[in-house]
Amino acid sequence: MPSARRLWQLMPVFAWTWACEVFLEGGDTITADLVVGAIGRIPNIEDLRLDKAGVAFNERGIETDGHMQTAQQHIYAVGDCV
Repeated sequence: MPSARRLWQLMPVFAWTWACEVFLEGGDTITADLVVGAIGRIPNIEDLRLDKAGVAFNERGIETDGHMQTAQQHIYAVGDCV
């Protein structure tokens, strides 16, 4: 399965009556019941006290690797906070 960060490079999305197919850059295809994309979201991380947890972040959100893992091996981040 591709990493979540790679999914933002996916367009186009074709909707069928029974599933959605997403065609990724490398030629892989993901089939799902529902695909949701959000563009232009602002991360809502102000009250998380990430500095105290040792989680790196910037104006775009929480910094993660290709597996959505933060600088702390036991903390993962997904969604509009990344």
